[in-house]
Amino acid sequence: MGEPYDSEANNKQAIRDALQRYCRSLDRRDLDVGLSAFHADSYVEHGLFKGSGHDWVRFVLSAPPVDRIGIGDEDPALDVPEAQQHHVTNQLIEIHGDEAFSEAYFLEYTMSRRGPRRYLSSVGGRYVERYERRLGEWRIAERFAVRDWDSITPIETRFPGWEKSPQGTRDRSDPSYWPGRAGAAPSQPLAPTRQSH
Repeated sequence: MGEPYDSEANNKQAIRDALQRYCRSLDRRDLDVGLSAFHADSYVEHGLFKGSGHDWVRFVLSAPPVDRIGIGDEDPALDVPEAQQHHVTNQLIEIHGDEAFSEAYFLEYTMSRRGPRRYLSSVGGRYVERYERRLGEWRIAERFAVRDWDSITPIETRFPGWEKSPQGTRDRSDPSYWPGRAGAAPSQPLAPTRQSH
């Protein structure tokens, strides 16, 4: 027999799923998936940004897709991200009724191009978050992105042979969206959340 629907294990998994949706949305530039991770009235502090989670996702995914951190002191609009990955590692979750608190370590890697040169930016930090369950669904209500370290490294060589593998993309043409794949996104966006009172 499986876990009861409202078990601690199922609630923690729903919270992890919300965070995974957020990471996937940035890497694949999928607005609907990103919005589904946050309540509409959520609050986020991420670097210089302070505002709602929905506005944060829209800002990060706004066109053109540029690296807003920048490489060196030059214009960051010259940096063209070619690939990005967010990895979530250790996550502690503490649940109190319909509210939960989480600290999740993350690693973020972005390969950017500036002219003929490529760079790998790496960031290690933590998402310190508060989640709320509304109408049975857990989403992020508050987030503080804590940066622990970062670096930018020129890419001198590429691993030979990898060019024969399917190329990842930052949109819905990525192989993870192909029919029958475990990571395929739902065909319909998730229902919007209710506003808190």
